Amino acid sequence: DRFARTPALAQQAAAWQARYHGQSLVLFVGRLRHYKGIDVLIDAMRQVENTRALIVGIGPLEQAWRAQAEAMGVTDRVTFLGEAPDAEVLALYHAASIFVLPSTNRAETLGIVQLEAMACGLPLICTELGTGTSYVNQHGVTGLVVPPNDPSALAGAIRQLVADPGIRAAMGAAGRRRVEQEFTREVMLDRTLELYREALACS
Repeated sequence: DRFARTPALAQQAAAWQARYHGQSLVLFVGRLRHYKGIDVLIDAMRQVENTRALIVGIGPLEQAWRAQAEAMGVTDRVTFLGEAPDAEVLALYHAASIFVLPSTNRAETLGIVQLEAMACGLPLICTELGTGTSYVNQHGVTGLVVPPNDPSALAGAIRQLVADPGIRAAMGAAGRRRVEQEFTREVMLDRTLELYREALACS
């Protein structure tokens, strides 16, 4: 299980937490494209204290979103980390308090990064897009689902989870169970084969 928390991984995670002096860490991982909603997250962070959003990834909107964070005065709450190797991303999953996927439209279909975060025991915040994002992240079970393009709702969800370590732990554990039960390679392969068997039986 490459997502399991090993002693070495725990040490790397602790180093990331120490870098930000005990602030709660909200993590995003992905390409910085128009539909990812980082502009909404930046706006939301104006309403969240003692919390830092870490943005991992590069893309065509990176410079515009960096400029937005500067203009909104939240560079002490939003940090762009650029590209990171897989081992570093894994450590960040274990360092963070919350994983956020604030996507704004249906170009976001599932969010594989959500599954990775869940496998690491992280609670999620995603948006309701009518796609697979809120199928993966079950509202009130593995995390919270908020409307897209709504900085206040996103900020409220972040504040809610930051304030309650118990619910974060419960949602993180539920997310890990959900990945193990619904999204492992073996489970998905079995379901694909079952679909083929049903199709052949009906032909």
